[in-house]
Order: sequence, then C-alpha cells, then structure tokens
Amino acid sequence: MNKKIFIALMLLSSLVEGQIMLTNVSKPDRITDITNPQSISVLNGTTFASVPFPTTVRAKRNGFWNDFAVTFLQGSYDHTTNGSYTLSGRLTDFATPVSITVWVIPAPTQWFDGIDNTLYGHTIDNVSRMITSGSGKVGATITEGVAADVLYNPSWNGDGINFNTQTALTWGSASTHNTFHQDTPWSIYVVWYQKSVGNTHLGPIYISNAGASGSTGIALFVDNRIASSNTYAITYLVTKGVGGSVPINLTTADNVVDPNAWNWAKIKFDGTNFTLYVNGSLEASSTPSISFATGNASNALRIGNLNSIGVGTGASMFLKHVYMEDSFVSGATETLLDSWAVAMSSEGVPLEDVNVYLMCGQSNMAGRGVSSGIAADLTGAIDAFIYVPKPTPPTQTNGSGALSSASYWEELELGRNQTFENVATQHGMEMRFGRDMSTYIKNCFLIKMGIGGTPIFSTATYNDWNAGHNELYELYRILAINGLQEIESVFRKNPVIRGFIWMQGETDAIISTAGAAYKTNFYTFINNMIDAIEVAYPINKMRIYIFRITNSGAPGYDMTEFNAIYAAQEDIGDDYLTDNAGHSDDVLGSTWRTTDDLSLLDAQHYSGASLDIMGKALFAYFKQYVDE
Repeated sequence: MNKKIFIALMLLSSLVEGQIMLTNVSKPDRITDITNPQSISVLNGTTFASVPFPTTVRAKRNGFWNDFAVTFLQGSYDHTTNGSYTLSGRLTDFATPVSITVWVIPAPTQWFDGIDNTLYGHTIDNVSRMITSGSGKVGATITEGVAADVLYNPSWNGDGINFNTQTALTWGSASTHNTFHQDTPWSIYVVWYQKSVGNTHLGPIYISNAGASGSTGIALFVDNRIASSNTYAITYLVTKGVGGSVPINLTTADNVVDPNAWNWAKIKFDGTNFTLYVNGSLEASSTPSISFATGNASNALRIGNLNSIGVGTGASMFLKHVYMEDSFVSGATETLLDSWAVAMSSEGVPLEDVNVYLMCGQSNMAGRGVSSGIAADLTGAIDAFIYVPKPTPPTQTNGSGALSSASYWEELELGRNQTFENVATQHGMEMRFGRDMSTYIKNCFLIKMGIGGTPIFSTATYNDWNAGHNELYELYRILAINGLQEIESVFRKNPVIRGFIWMQGETDAIISTAGAAYKTNFYTFINNMIDAIEVAYPINKMRIYIFRITNSGAPGYDMTEFNAIYAAQEDIGDDYLTDNAGHSDDVLGSTWRTTDDLSLLDAQHYSGASLDIMGKALFAYFKQYVDE
C-alpha cells in the first residue's frame, strides 16, 4: 500500500517595503493583505518538481488586488518520506507570510484522482480562461455533451473544474474503462460545490460508463437534485448491465446537501453492500441480490453535467475532486481520505466582487464608429471582458437569433468581439468605456447586445425588445444569466451588476403609437429583466443610464413619436425610482444624457468621436459607484 503523507507548505518571510519613483515623487509601495492559496493534493511519490504549486498569489497592493508571482523553494521536502514540510517562498519584490497545504493521498490501484490540480494544474488560462481545443491534459479527452462550440468545454476555475450546462469529461473507450463490473469492490469520493438556483434541476455529478439499465457495464449517478419543494437530496443509481433489469436506486433524506456550499460524498461497494455517505454521515445503504454483467462497458467513463439541463437557467456545478479506487477502502486509508475530503470541502477561493455592466440597444449601441480612425489607446486587447454571443446572434429580421451557453467571455479587443455587427470595421461606446473602467478597477465585465433597427414596441415587422414578445428580451435574458453564471463558475468571481446602459428608440420613432407606449414598454422590459436575473443572481446595486436619442441629423422621424420618446427617456432617467418604488432595493439610481451635442456619421448614427465621448461619460458616471 502506498504511503500516506500530509505535507504542509508554509511561505515564510517578512514584510519588505519597496519604492516606486513617480516623476520625482517617492511613494510607499507595499502589500497590505494577501489571500492564502488553496490546499492542493498530490499522490504519494510526487517529486518536488511535479508538485503543482500556484505560480501566483492574490494580494492587495496599495489598495488594489492583483496577482503576484511566487516561487517556492524545495527546502527539506522529500517525496519518499512521510511527514510534513514547511517550505519557504517569496512574492516578487515583496515578502508577506502566506501558507499552503499539500495533501499526499494514496495512488489508486486502478483508477485515478480525475478532477484535481494534479491532473489540470493551473495551466488553463487562454481565451476566456477556457479550454479551446478538443484535447485535455494527461490522457483526458474532453467532450461537450450536446453543446456545439469548443470554447464551451469544462475549465479549471481556481476551485475545481467548472461544468456548465451540457458539458462533461470522458476518459478512454468503452473497452478500456469498464470501471464497474464483475462484483468487484470499489470506492468513490466526490467533492463538489452545490449551487442553488430556484427550483432548477442542477448540475449533477454524473459518473457513468454505461447508460440505461440494460447497458453492458454499470452506471453510477450522484445526482444533486433540487426538487419542486426545494429539498436537497442525492439519488444514487447503479445499473446492473443486464438487459431489462431494475437499477439499484438509493435516495437520501431531504436537506443532506448544503446549498451554495462545498459538499462531499463517499460511495462504497464491498461486493455485497452499498453505502452512501454525505458530508461524513451515512445517508443510505442497501444489500441487494444482484448479478452484474462482466463484459466491456457500453460507453467511456463520463464525469460532468447531464445533457438534459437547459441553458439560460444559471445552472452549473464544479467539482474539486473525484477519487476512484477499485477496492473497498477502510481503516487508515479511509481515515486519510475522509480527512482529505473534509479539508477539500472546508475551503474555497474567496470570491472577489467584479463589476458587471449590461448594455442593450440598437445600431447606436452596436456602434457605427469607423474602427480605422479609433484612438490609438483603444487598439489591441483591453483588460476588460466582453461576453461573446453564440451560436447565432440576432439581426433585425423578426424572430432571428439563437443564443445559448456556447457563448463565452473574451478580453475586449477591437476587430474581434466589440460588436457582432460589422466587427471587422466598426465599434461602439464599449471600447472607451471598457478601457477607461478597466484602468480604474481591475475587473470590468460587459454584456452587450446591440442590433440595428430594433424597436421596443411589439411588432411583427422587426425583432423587438418588447418583454411580452420574447424575442430580443428573451435572448438577452439568456445571454445575461449565462454570462453571470460563467463569471462565478469559470472566473470564480462574484458578479455585481453595477449598471444597465440603454441606447435605443430610433426605430420606435417611425412606428405609429410607439412613442406613447415607450416608457411603459421600457419599465416592463427592465423590471422583468431584473426579476428574471434575480432568480439566479441578486441585483441590489444597479444604476440605469439612458442616452436620449437626437433628431439633429433630420432622419425623417414621425415627430409625434419622436417627441414622445424624447420626453419618455428624460422621465425614465429622472423618475425611475419614483415610478418603480417596488424595485428600489434593486436599482440605486437612474440618469440620462443628451446626445444633441454629438456629431453624427450620417442622419442617425454617431461618429467615432461621439462614441468616444459617450464612453467617457459612462466612465465618469459609473466610476463614482464602483464600491457602492
């Protein structure tokens, strides 16, 4: 049996002050706070060079959080000897005490610690910090369930592997991964985060190498289910691999799973008895009379979300560890693994707040600024993130567009993702707003949808934003909730919606009776959107910013409709909280800005210089409230 080692690594040092010279003025430069890295686990025999130490630690420098490089020294570490080791490390240019614990756990005799730093390390940090190819690490082949976009694969998020809806990992083939068969004993440990989203059937831990009860091989589901009564229970299903047989089905009592928290489960089979433990307590057991199939499994081993979970629900899950052993663990080995699971489920990376800005509208929100003439500081990647809609963004055409969880986050970059209308040549206000905000705060996330020629008045002629029509309203709801969910699950940040930015109304100004209905339509849109998002994420710090449309380019509006919209947008900016007292806990303020002073590219669209001014106006307003 492999040795079991507990290794404690301590970064020991003392605080050192440095100096930065700023135009002949000295300013103290120091670390004032630091986040301890998470515990990590390695298998017995792991050499120092193979220990997946974090390469950076999160620290606050001069009042702002940032990532600082850290280097660990080997010290007395000996991978062949039991014991705990205190190792030293140093932050680049600084030295502040921080500790990390490394667990050395038994190397499984046949299976593996499938979801673990030892497999994934901290190397998934490319486009959107998500995996961008079909191949994973160390013999793992990644599949996406029914999702179509390779950018939407599982990803390491700092706490574990995130599985958005309809994603999974698979290993090997049916013939090489017949993991449950021939009455042989086995043990499985899982450590996962259980997220609560209303009464949705949430991301189950799904370990399967078979499928239906008649498949060759046996399927195992550890199914975290939120029932209609909002109870938290686990269903444990083992199929025999015998055609027509009835699965073994164990279901725990209610509320054994802690919502919005880390949980761990242990499932064991000794050849006769099945037992299921949740967070250390025995919750279900069975001694069935069974006869297992002995052939190869019908499918490769799969870990991850079920395909049936819908997109746009905010549902996701992430696993920190899955440990599989083809023996019945007991005694010292079980004690070690229990302690390890408790430790892994007792900690998580603290979620740092990040500011999110929702941006909606028509062509002037999409932006018609000529990118070849944009300011030099807006070229190249910007340290802000924008949510890229996939697979089929909408157009003006009525009913067009289909957005799903295949959408993904990228760094904002001109010519790549700033808009999905004429992305190669045009831009909007998001470039200046994103750039200036990201220089003021570290994390700025934009969820933008701008589609030319789209009213908020309900019409069969155009795609519209009307909340009762479920076209652009519904698509943006899906986009926003998926984007927020991935901030939490992929980036492991806490999304705080700080702003809703609206640039729309030109098309309504040519539709009869649209002006009189404009304010009511907008209030219904924004209030329904708030209520829909709050099913998954709280909104309590949002401010509304309206750009009032202009007639300065003589675009041929129906002046009755235009004047009504012109006045309605002022009223919304001035009176939202007065008119919508029921949402005063969600929205902290509203405002509007004229666009009559801005230059136009044509009769309706603002020039690149004007879009730059609009971005600066947004920054000047919202920077006041980044810590509200």
